[in-house]
Amino acid sequence: MNRHERRRSGVKKVDWDKALREIHEDGIGVLELEIVTPVTALMTKDLQTLAAINMWLVQVLPTGRPLCLLCDHEWSPGAQQPSAFLVIKPADAADARNYIVSAICEGCSEKPDLFDLCITKTKDIWPNSRTIDALHPAPERSQ
Repeated sequence: MNRHERRRSGVKKVDWDKALREIHEDGIGVLELEIVTPVTALMTKDLQTLAAINMWLVQVLPTGRPLCLLCDHEWSPGAQQPSAFLVIKPADAADARNYIVSAICEGCSEKPDLFDLCITKTKDIWPNSRTIDALHPAPERSQ
């Protein structure tokens, strides 16, 4: 939930802070960002990510007036669904307690640097975060 969604949904700051701590603890400080579109949703095998998006669609879209993560586009109840979602989850999401799901409007979802824009936006939550493009392989044992 972005700050606009949190404000409009009535989520208390204490609950938001607790959820952020839990997602950070579940990932042992390593979080995964994924952009999910209708096409990638059809191909994914990650049912937890799909469940998190479905929960957002059922709980947030009809009751609130969520904003796009990257601009001021606002969805009203009954409007067309978002074109994409940014899903933030613990790197090892097997037993994750929380995911962060933010909607992305059609105009923003077509931007060529969409992922970089989303990373920049997450710096609002975690200003000291850094990206890891690929995990370093474990060193081989020397004999």
